[in-house]
Order: sequence, then C-alpha cells, then structure tokens
Amino acid sequence: MAKKTVLKTVITKDYLSGQLEPGEKMPSIRNMAQQYNTSGATISKVFEILAAEKKLVKKAGSGYYASENQTAEEKPKIGFVVNCLLESIGQKVLKGVQYVTHHSNFTLEIGDSNFDIEKEYQIIKTMYESGVAGIVLYPNVDFPVNPCYLSREFRNLPIVVVDMYKPEMNRPHVIFDNYQAAKEMVYYFAELGKRHIAFLKPEHIDQYSSVNERFRGYIRGLSDKEMSFEPNLCPSFDLGFSANKLDTDSLRDAVNYLMSQTTPPDAIIAPHDFTALNVVNILKRNFHNRADSVEVAGFDNDHFATRIAMLASNGNVKTWKTTNPNFVTMGERAAELLVDILLNNKNCPLTEMILPCPVISFEKEHAAHISNSHSIKVS
Repeated sequence: MAKKTVLKTVITKDYLSGQLEPGEKMPSIRNMAQQYNTSGATISKVFEILAAEKKLVKKAGSGYYASENQTAEEKPKIGFVVNCLLESIGQKVLKGVQYVTHHSNFTLEIGDSNFDIEKEYQIIKTMYESGVAGIVLYPNVDFPVNPCYLSREFRNLPIVVVDMYKPEMNRPHVIFDNYQAAKEMVYYFAELGKRHIAFLKPEHIDQYSSVNERFRGYIRGLSDKEMSFEPNLCPSFDLGFSANKLDTDSLRDAVNYLMSQTTPPDAIIAPHDFTALNVVNILKRNFHNRADSVEVAGFDNDHFATRIAMLASNGNVKTWKTTNPNFVTMGERAAELLVDILLNNKNCPLTEMILPCPVISFEKEHAAHISNSHSIKVS
C-alpha cells in the first residue's frame, strides 16, 4: 500500500499537475512501468485508484486520459521518530531528514519518544495506522525487558534506523564507524606517551551498540599499539543518569576507583561527551593535584556539553578529545535510503550504511556563541 500511495503521488505530480492538458492521453501502462521501475500490474492499480478519484478517465480500448477536473494531490508522509528532540543530536538528524523530504515531495511527521521505548512503539503504531509511507527512527536503548519489536512488528512498513542500531532489529540502517574512531583515540593517546588508558564502561554495555563498538575499538587499539588490556582500567557505571546530569555517585565511584589503582590511568576514554565533561569535573574536584596529567576523551562533539563546560568555568575549561560525526548527513542518508526504498519498491532490504567518524578536539571558541541569558547549574 505504501508503494502505491507514493507512486500515485509521484504520477500526479509528474503528469496531472498541469503537465497534461485536460483530456490528453496518459502514456501506456507498459511505458509507465518502465519509467518508474515497477510492474505493469502496479501501474494499472494506481491508474484505477486515480480513476476512482476522478483524476483519470478510462476509455475502453484506448487507455487512460487526464480528467477535466484535476485537483492537487496530498503529499505522502514520512515519519521521523527520535528518542529526544531537545538534544542537539536529534535536532541535527532531523535537519538532514527535513532537507530530503522537502526536496522529495514528501511531508514530514515528527514524534518524540522522550527516552520511553513504550511511547516510541505507540508513536510508530499511530503513524503506521495513519498511513505514513515509512519512518526514519532514532531509537531508544532496547533492554531485554523490552523485546525488540522492530524485528517482528510493522514488517511491511519501511523503517530506517539511525545510530543506535542493533542486528536483532533487522532493518536498514545508517551508523557511524565508532570502532575505527575508538582505535584512533587510543592511537592519539599512545602518541602522547600514554600507556595506561582507561575506558569507562556503561552497565549493560551490550545494549548500547555504538558504545559497544567503541569499547571493541579501544581493545583493538591497545593491541595495535602493543599495550596490555587492563580490566581494572575498565570499571562499569550507570550511564542512564550521567547522560543528563553533571555528576552521579556511580560515575564518581568509577573515577575514584580508577585513580586509586596502584598504577592509575594517564588517559580516560568516556562513552560520550557528557560523561567526559563529568570526568573532567570529578578529576578537578577530587584529584586536583593530578587532574592536569590525565587526558580525557569523549564522543559525538556534543555542543550542549560544550556550552555547559564553558558556562561553568567562564570559558576557561580543559578541552577533551572527541569525535565529529556528521549527524545532519546521517539524517540525509537515512531519508534518502527510505525514499529510495519507497520509490523503487525494494521491499525494505537489509542495507547497512557506515559513515566516517573523525577524531577532533573540542574547540574553545564555542564560548563565543554562548548567550549570557542562559544559566546552567553545575552540581
């Protein structure tokens, strides 16, 4: 149904929006099937729908003709469902999706699950029942208590997953090369002479696909640089709270544990920038005599973390190493993949698209863009 809906809209746009004069004959079903890379049966069905809507007139033995009463066709809808639209990453992905839908004759419907997987499911269900042609999904973490519904439900609805993809979802997806990025992070620290590089592991790390790839890349990077993997330098902590707070007991305990080792780390890799910011704060507060000797790294170039860091320190913040994934491009590629599936009747193939994830340093000049009207308290 999604394929016919999209094709009906495209044919209306291409032929029945002023291109043909009223009463002018449409191309043959065979020619249309070749033009739109689909079957004659599909074109025939779309023509029947357009005739029922009085946009085409069928003449026995002659074919289909443009109606005398052509009307504008409602554009088909694509959904974008995100785990948190307020976060900068979600906004960047949305920007990319919007660019593609604007230039592809689709309208966009947006849903924000606000880190609630049950709400995510209900949003997708509602969009599906309302007739969206397909969905770009930035999913929530799918813990074992919430089985992965994407693998068994809505199978005739094209859904392209971005970033937080897991193989059991069994959907086309666009991800970043976090494995390579973490290796390069280790290489960078090794070149600085660091030999005891820690990695802060979230509890349930297997449920965070991108973070799990970073951990795998970290281990490979150590091996490539002939450094031993030290399990005591990889403590677990509760990521769920540190993601949206500047300090937690769990993270503080993990950092304290690292710094209490006989040979403490000379570099710490955090799973993302917010945790990196937290680590910098904890080191400065609890280990101020040694804080400057410990390099810190995060991921995702999260400008919101930068803003908080700058505001908390009046612009005098220790920068950390991070990655610079282009989430706008991710949104564009995901939407392009979805549109391609819809227009070319590809039956939602299991396509994987991996985008580069370069390593950079947080830029201090972000401070110049911070508005004095904002005030964020650091705990």
